[in-house]
Amino acid sequence: MKKIVFVLGLVIGYVLGARAGRKRYDQIAAGARKVWGSGPVQKQVGRASDFAREKAGEAASSAVKLVADQVGNLVAGRQASKPPAPSGTATAPSTAPGAKA
Repeated sequence: MKKIVFVLGLVIGYVLGARAGRKRYDQIAAGARKVWGSGPVQKQVGRASDFAREKAGEAASSAVKLVADQVGNLVAGRQASKPPAPSGTATAPSTAPGAKA
């Protein structure tokens, strides 16, 4: 009988706690939505977003310029001199008479 009363107490405590927990969660979520939607916060969000777009554009532009310069240097270097011989290429085995295999 004591076990049944204990388990029943646990179940009632869990149910009441879950209801209270959900109510508090809903209060916190509503407060967070209110703060997020406020004018000053949205103004800062807009400024941060504009800043990020500007910096991303600058970074992309710099990267494209760097790649273009490197490709230009590579092409100019190849035109000025012979292409380098491939390194580490295997040679065909000699089939001359008397050659050791």
